[in-house]
Amino acid sequence: MTGFPGLGLIVAVGIILFTVLTNMIVVAITFWKMRRWLKGSGMVIRSKMVERRRRRTLSGMTITTSDPMVVYEYEVSGRAYRCNRIRADDILKIWSTPDSQTLARYPCGAGVDVHYNPANPEQAILEKIPVGLFAALLVPLVLLAVVFWLFLFLHTTL
Repeated sequence: MTGFPGLGLIVAVGIILFTVLTNMIVVAITFWKMRRWLKGSGMVIRSKMVERRRRRTLSGMTITTSDPMVVYEYEVSGRAYRCNRIRADDILKIWSTPDSQTLARYPCGAGVDVHYNPANPEQAILEKIPVGLFAALLVPLVLLAVVFWLFLFLHTTL
């Protein structure tokens, strides 16, 4: 066979890299829009673990997972709002902090800083900087380096 050796591997890594980079672009756009959000004060009114989803495994077992739910109230221009969004980086949830740490940071009755969209104050979050941002930036760079190295290594061995 006279094809380029390792081409399948390079294509597979390239597809993964494209997916991760696309994900990063979506996150970057989200954070770019949030740069003008304002900060206000709020109070946690509910902090607990809640069951979120059930899924069936291949063996037919049902798995129940739970996530932290933190509900907080805040006021903008004399109007009260209620929200339960903690982070803006839901896309990067695999790098987020453990649930117990999230609940420990936001106990019921605690005062919190709330970042809200001045154009639409119903949109709010507690944590503006994503926990996994640095890991999210590192992964595509490592993948890009691997693809580049594979290309050079395989190209010079022909």
